[in-house]
Amino acid sequence: MKQGSGTLVLGGNNTYTGRTTITGGKLALSGSGSLSNTLAIEVNGGATFDVSGLASAFALGSSQTLSNSASTGTINGNFNTGSGTVSLTYSPGTPSLNVTNGTLTLAPGTAFKINNTGASLAPGSYKIISKSAAGNAGFVAGTVPAVTVFGGGTTFGTTPSLQISNNELDLNVSFNVVDAATLTNKIMTGYQGWFRTPGDRFRKYRLVALV
Repeated sequence: MKQGSGTLVLGGNNTYTGRTTITGGKLALSGSGSLSNTLAIEVNGGATFDVSGLASAFALGSSQTLSNSASTGTINGNFNTGSGTVSLTYSPGTPSLNVTNGTLTLAPGTAFKINNTGASLAPGSYKIISKSAAGNAGFVAGTVPAVTVFGGGTTFGTTPSLQISNNELDLNVSFNVVDAATLTNKIMTGYQGWFRTPGDRFRKYRLVALV
């Protein structure tokens, strides 16, 4: 666990297997530094995970998870999510992460999860990862993966998806598309007698509600 307002710089291969939690200040990797065996990297609000000193972009391993706390953590430098897991806590109106001095590159194989700590999200757009606009700018790039939203989730009849917009990552919540060729995503009601099913006798009807 990295605490306090200072900077801790790690070089070489750090082989510990516990969680890496940055509660304050900055944890920096330099040169060939790595966290290859840690299962979780949590960047709490106001803290920074600095990978700008690495010889190449930091790559999240398939068994690793990047997360934050209830407010905005910062990624400084180039960071690839790869086949790892991004599990973010989102408080409505507050981005989960901010990217500065580099690019956070998403991949379709990333498992992306959002814990919505507020009420169910109505249709609209919600900023999940922001970029630093001052000084050394940050960017979000790559191909967006599928997303799962839990906790407060989204309102009934909607579907969440991710979108890169203006080099930032948004969560879009949209109404489900109604397929006119099927009964999918439709609610049908009617008076008795509208529907008959095989085996019904004369004058015997069923009221059917399809969702």
